[in-house]
Amino acid sequence: LASEFVEFLRPQTLVGRLPLRRVPFNIRFASQTTGAVAGWVGEGRGKPVTSFQIGTGSLAYTKIAAIAVITQELARFSSPSAEALVRDELARAVVERLDIDFIDPAQAAVANVNPASITNGLTALTSAGTSADNIRTDLQNLLEQFLLNNMNTTSVVLIMPNTLALAASLLVNSLGQPEFPGLGVNGGTIMGIPVFTTQYAANQSGAGNLVIALDPQAVLLADDGQVDVSVSTEASIEMSDAPTNRSDTPRAASLDSLCQTNSIGIKAERLVNSTKARSTAVVYMDDVNWG
Repeated sequence: LASEFVEFLRPQTLVGRLPLRRVPFNIRFASQTTGAVAGWVGEGRGKPVTSFQIGTGSLAYTKIAAIAVITQELARFSSPSAEALVRDELARAVVERLDIDFIDPAQAAVANVNPASITNGLTALTSAGTSADNIRTDLQNLLEQFLLNNMNTTSVVLIMPNTLALAASLLVNSLGQPEFPGLGVNGGTIMGIPVFTTQYAANQSGAGNLVIALDPQAVLLADDGQVDVSVSTEASIEMSDAPTNRSDTPRAASLDSLCQTNSIGIKAERLVNSTKARSTAVVYMDDVNWG
């Protein structure tokens, strides 16, 4: 089940598809926050001394997990296999949580629990409108922010909902030709910029569709690279989607025995963390309604 779960999960994830910069967990990395300044020097004159700021950071372990419980009778007699059904549902849950929280502007960091999204704390730009000319204006405004911050635009990619990419791809000019022939419901390119689509960018916590421009090489990802799947028939579980029990501060909780109820508990968890190496690595628009 574990090996099949990995193969089923990773192709679906937005995080897995983006060419993010991979770094190890708990390894300190340096980042330059200001630049040095040089100047012209005349013959026999002293050369100026300059300074620039260096910061450090690291990505600690954070994990995303889900548990599903089925009866032993269901596992033994079901057709199709209950194991496959559980695998599919756990994969969907992990994919949904990971993709939403990676891009949701409302997702703030919680120490030792979860990272902030790549858009959290940023101010959203306003879309120019719905037409093809408006789309070109929006793309100009997004890329302009990278140029103004001296960022390299050669590796910039876009994230947007599948429905928004579909709507933009259906726009045609006066001759009936597609305005953006490289774009489709599953992504592609728009004005030469690679597009990654996910319906989770149809933002649930903000005003509407998100269009996110980012330099993936300036977004750091620490990923264990696998999903750990555990199966138990003997554990006791707090049957809640918001459990209160914890090992660091024990507290009373109502637990159900898997052994006593002839049940099987399947747990899936993945260690993953991410952060922006530069605050200017991401720019986004909210409430975008192209097409």
